[in-house]
Amino acid sequence: MLNLLVMRHCHSDAGLSARLSDRTRELSRQGAAAALEVGQALFDRKIVPRLILTSHATRTEQTAAIVAEAAAPATEISSIRALYHGSAENYLETINELGGDYSTLLIIGHNPSVSTFFGSCRAKGLNTGFFKAGELAILQMDLADWSQLRFHLGDCSDIISPLA
Repeated sequence: MLNLLVMRHCHSDAGLSARLSDRTRELSRQGAAAALEVGQALFDRKIVPRLILTSHATRTEQTAAIVAEAAAPATEISSIRALYHGSAENYLETINELGGDYSTLLIIGHNPSVSTFFGSCRAKGLNTGFFKAGELAILQMDLADWSQLRFHLGDCSDIISPLA
């Protein structure tokens, strides 16, 4: 059984965003607090991501770093260009190419892609619909390794929505 954690990046700073490109927007203080809250919620649930895949946008990389620090400081983080404005199919291909049997994998991206990817992977369980900033869904997959991931296989057992 493998766990796929699907997360939308946390809130970025709208004021700062006017001066930066979309890719280089940074987290707001609220976003950083939300990322910490999600990381602590994972730690409290004893859910330890072994690998975090994130788009190469600054706000997703910052979200990943804060979540990892709170949940599992030794977690490997990999920034992947294809996840920035990528489709649900891009997300699936990225995970399939990764292969491996990481027991828990966290993927952090952007809407609408992250919501579409979650909806495509989910077969049953809880449903979040359109991801709010910082929201994370936990999908359990009956797979031997990530190269076997296909759409409509996941059972969503929990959704974490930060208050921050």
